[in-house]
Amino acid sequence: MRGIPLEERKALGGLLEQQPQEEVMARIPQFWEAETGSFSPPPKAAAKELGALMFNMERGVHLPEIQEFLRDCPEAQPLDLILANELDDGCARSGNRNTARELAKSFGAVTIGSILSDFAREDGPREYRDDQRVSIAGVIATYRTRTTRNNSLMAYATIEDDTSSIELLCFSRTLERCGRLLAPGSAVLVRGKLSVRDEKPPQILCDSVLPLGGGAPLPQEETAPRPASGVQVLEGKVLWLRLPSADHPALDHINRVISMFPGGTPAKLVFTDTGKRMGTTCLLGTALVEELSRVLGAENVVIQ
Repeated sequence: MRGIPLEERKALGGLLEQQPQEEVMARIPQFWEAETGSFSPPPKAAAKELGALMFNMERGVHLPEIQEFLRDCPEAQPLDLILANELDDGCARSGNRNTARELAKSFGAVTIGSILSDFAREDGPREYRDDQRVSIAGVIATYRTRTTRNNSLMAYATIEDDTSSIELLCFSRTLERCGRLLAPGSAVLVRGKLSVRDEKPPQILCDSVLPLGGGAPLPQEETAPRPASGVQVLEGKVLWLRLPSADHPALDHINRVISMFPGGTPAKLVFTDTGKRMGTTCLLGTALVEELSRVLGAENVVIQ
């Protein structure tokens, strides 16, 4: 759709002093045109019924809040169609942005290559920007965790599609809900914000992870899923962990890490000051053992 130059817009605005609004609008063909495009693959079959939402989006000036509401509100999740009213395209009041296109793009999966190539442009990016919400679909290639300064857990993961790869930054809140889906080899849909800092390649601050094919993130209480390909699982073993005491500062971190690997393998925590034990279960694999060994020391992590 052709944009209207600023001087032409001013001239049309001046006509409103002499002519009715309907006559002025009739001079603007963009009011009767439709912009089409798709950022998601078509559905495999047409649904018999569609759920629709009427939404006055107030020019899209609060676009991040609108995106967060549509993504997180339970009542909006089953809906198939959004009839959005009052979204701008090229208006000064909303920063001369195409707010409808940005909203559609944030909920449709884009390719990683399109993001990286746009930021690599010599004249600067055109389609994407820092802090923009995007969705990408791909396969987790690598995954590693670290402890932040406030003793919470975060993870770095690499996701790749058939165009390229990009790094994901996942903080503790996301890991608690979706960490089990980030095992290497997992096919997932990732939603989050683009983060562009200094001369580093773009990253994505991950908000949510869905198993590819849709649906809500698997709750931590469910039975552990079948391990993804590429994850080495140690079966028929017992994981023993040795800590100095039950009030040791590393215990909370250990519990969070183990909760990210739900499974049926026994895990025993032994406190050397009292000799008392605490039991749980986990999915015993190399990634879990490496993180526990990093925190406690390899001599305090035993598999028998």
